[in-house]
Amino acid sequence: AILIAAKCLAKIDPQVLDPIVDGTWLEGYDFLSVTSNIDCPALLLQGDPAFGGMLLDADVQAMKGLKPNLFHVMINGGSHQLHWTKSQEVFSAVTAFLLTP
Repeated sequence: AILIAAKCLAKIDPQVLDPIVDGTWLEGYDFLSVTSNIDCPALLLQGDPAFGGMLLDADVQAMKGLKPNLFHVMINGGSHQLHWTKSQEVFSAVTAFLLTP
């Protein structure tokens, strides 16, 4: 994943990264508005903020308040790259979600 990301980053216009560097990349993005538009049961995988997970507990609680059918799984020790770093845990969470009536 790191090698692929490095190859992709080498090909982009450096100005694309300016909002990330200056901390404005999420300005105007309202994740609760996006969440409120989800009508079906949904799986929310949360990485561990101590390991680089981006979703905070307060964000999860706010989303759960909007969506009672939200299936939330916190993957302890998981980074933002859950699919790579904790693939077995992700597989188990997805399987449990799909098998939930």
